Amino acid sequence: LTGHLVLSTLHTIDALSSISRLTDLGVSPTLIADAVRFVINQRLVRKLCQSCKAEVPEPELLENERLFRTLRPNSKSLFRSSGCEDCNGTGFRGRLPIAQIWELSEQSKRLLRAAVIDEAALKEDAFNSGMKSLHDSGIDLIEAGETSVDEVARVNGGNFWRALGNTAMTHRSHQGSKHPITMTEKLLLVIEDERLRHALAETLSQLGYVVTAVADSNGARQHIESGAPVDLLLIDVERESATPMKAFTNLHSALAYSGLSAVLLIPEGSEALETLLEIHNASDWIRKPTTPDVVAQTVQAVLKRRHL
Repeated sequence: LTGHLVLSTLHTIDALSSISRLTDLGVSPTLIADAVRFVINQRLVRKLCQSCKAEVPEPELLENERLFRTLRPNSKSLFRSSGCEDCNGTGFRGRLPIAQIWELSEQSKRLLRAAVIDEAALKEDAFNSGMKSLHDSGIDLIEAGETSVDEVARVNGGNFWRALGNTAMTHRSHQGSKHPITMTEKLLLVIEDERLRHALAETLSQLGYVVTAVADSNGARQHIESGAPVDLLLIDVERESATPMKAFTNLHSALAYSGLSAVLLIPEGSEALETLLEIHNASDWIRKPTTPDVVAQTVQAVLKRRHL
């Protein structure tokens, strides 16, 4: 507004979420429309070492690379680095940004100045004006041979595979294919109680889900950071792990950052935590004690709602 270029940072999961974040901080949408020119959402991926980078032959593709090729059948050659002296054996040297760049168009500014912001129209205009998703930006680097499938999947998390699957199914639908690509939904169970963990894993596996079960948050973090696809988290919230407010804050922050959906198992007698969840419209929770069948029904309902 004053002719000065101001650069600032926000913690959001994508470029469009910056609008709601700024309004939460008290900035009016009209002021945002007048003052904001660009929003850049970025994450850093490691760059393949140019000294030891090599094309991966089809028979040597790893699981994630095969999945990527299945979902992107027209993709170019995939590359991987074996490690050498130049990269200290890591296979990577340097970093590159995967970026989502939103330049506010005149139409976006008009939508922001409206009495009620039409978020769907704002999103549509942003993509129509040339904004890419983080996933598309990562795909560009993979297909340019600048980084690996595993690296982009590690940085973008389970949403990377979900976005690839949705794109593939949309493409096949537009092509009139009678055999659309399908993806078995993948669940990550974070449950300390061994008997409950095994019982739920067995029930959900019998329903056709691909289930990974871990005992604690460290195991969950390692699984997600490995780049393994995750469609839904099932988390057992132990009462003694934290106060209700701290438990809710930790969960809310972690899930917002990862972009993953979750079903929570809440201990009996956690009325304060239940109240917090209800206030924030977090309806996907189950009070313990419960049964595997009840949990399975809730998981099915949540996943079905996601695809509507």
